[in-house]
Amino acid sequence: MLLLWIFGVDFVIVAGMFYFALSFIPNIGSILSTLFPLTICFLQYGIGFRLIALIILLTGNELFFGNYMEPRLMGNKLNLSPIVVIISLIFWAYVWGIVGMMIAVPITSAINIVLKRIDAKSIISAIISGN
Repeated sequence: MLLLWIFGVDFVIVAGMFYFALSFIPNIGSILSTLFPLTICFLQYGIGFRLIALIILLTGNELFFGNYMEPRLMGNKLNLSPIVVIISLIFWAYVWGIVGMMIAVPITSAINIVLKRIDAKSIISAIISGN
């Protein structure tokens, strides 16, 4: 939101809420969340320095957080394999749509915790954890 405010893009609060909601969807949400402010900037200022700089900065921000920070934190804190996260994202999106995509990681993490509590040497829990 700060970056959008600095560049003078309208609907900063709406874009921030949209970004916040979609950031819960791994991988796909970050792409969708950047399209809204970029479209607003394009409609407001056209093709120019602001749009190109905003594209570079938002893409760099998403690449840094999406490819470095989130997997590192998710792997350490939730003990989930990245492949399992993507598979659960696809599965829960098929079952419940957008809402399923937003709660895919918490549900998978909860399943992993329950399986570890039932049997500490569970094969399914080891697969989910990537061990």
